[in-house]
Amino acid sequence: MSNISTPDIVATRFVGALYGESLSYQQQQYVLTNSAYLTNIMNVLYTSDFGTQTNAQVAATVVSNLGITNVGNANAATIATNVITAALNAAVAGQQGATIAGILNGFATMTGNTVFGSFATAWETKVGAADAASSVVGAGNQQLGNISTTTTFNLTTGVDILTPSSNSVINGILSSTAGASTINTFDSVIAAGSNDTFNISDTTTTLFALPPSLTLSGLTAVNVSRISGGTTTGEVAITNTTFGTGVQVLSYTDASAAAAMTAATFAATLNSATTVNVAATGTGTFTTVAVTDGSTAGTTLATVGITKASGANTLTGNAISTVNLTAATGLTTVTATAGTRALTVNVAGASGGGLTDATATTVTVNSTATAAGALGTYTTAAATTFNFNTTTATGAVTITAAAATTLNVGGSALSTLTFAGNTALATVNVSGTASLAAALTAGATAVTAL
Repeated sequence: MSNISTPDIVATRFVGALYGESLSYQQQQYVLTNSAYLTNIMNVLYTSDFGTQTNAQVAATVVSNLGITNVGNANAATIATNVITAALNAAVAGQQGATIAGILNGFATMTGNTVFGSFATAWETKVGAADAASSVVGAGNQQLGNISTTTTFNLTTGVDILTPSSNSVINGILSSTAGASTINTFDSVIAAGSNDTFNISDTTTTLFALPPSLTLSGLTAVNVSRISGGTTTGEVAITNTTFGTGVQVLSYTDASAAAAMTAATFAATLNSATTVNVAATGTGTFTTVAVTDGSTAGTTLATVGITKASGANTLTGNAISTVNLTAATGLTTVTATAGTRALTVNVAGASGGGLTDATATTVTVNSTATAAGALGTYTTAAATTFNFNTTTATGAVTITAAAATTLNVGGSALSTLTFAGNTALATVNVSGTASLAAALTAGATAVTAL
């Protein structure tokens, strides 16, 4: 399908065919503002940039950029080159730009042509993508065959006022070195579209904090990356307005050493977040992690990931469905109102803390924990079905599921599984490899080996 020949589309075809690239945002805005003079603009550009070339040379460039080839297409490239050359030969001097634009607008309508249809269709697809990319505030010129709809903004050490539209990436630095921070007082990032990401590289030697009078709004995702070298001992508290309202995804990673995280705690309350990941990636470890769904109904937060936490973790939200625990040695507690809800817990690394969820009705634990010994205790008072999958040959797990009527155990290895505090269990299904062994202390009325 061809694009409607609006001024921006006509200009995109012209620039793409002759230069092989898209318009920048500023160029597109110039075209839209001066659309009455577009024909003159194209004629001037042609004379300035292609006036010393032969018509055949220009025709060859256009055919190449249009992607027209002879291979299996009845000499399509040769035909197109000859047609364009003839049209330029017949053009009035100084009107060659308009001639090229007319040829391109005609080519756009040939999507059903037996010889040129596939080329026209592919070309118009590129034109549409290029036009959309050019409409993003701050977009630069891009190769037409490699259009990205993502625009990157790197904040400066001065005052930055940005209003990025959709699919933007904003990069900023926090530093304790004078003049090195690019996230500063009076900076303003007001995202006007969707899918806009703010990446914060924090090299400060103090607790994470944003400067005062910083305006942030409309961000979809925020990634905070603390570099090793600073102290993170103390509480990092993220509120619903820390990064402006509306943040859907938050990632907070800290590469600090153990000595800098002797009492490091993390707490976040967000109203719009569906996913929150908190990770210690250096030798340090978080003491506790608390993530709260602050929305009115508490039904926004779905996924929480915690890497390296030694103490008790608290997750609050009525729609939490996935918890990823890596090297989490403390107990993680999910607090939610009663209701039908499935919970999946993915456990990896030296994780032995376990998890408690009093209201989830179906619970699945997938454990690839590497630590020998206790894999933790999983207490799920309302779960009627409990699924446990494990690959830890030397691990021992305790499952306390008072309401469970079905226990499914699968995987490749396990030393001991203790199923406690239950009188309702009716069926135990054991599947997986022959090396899987389960020791069940609860009385099951039926055991099925699969």
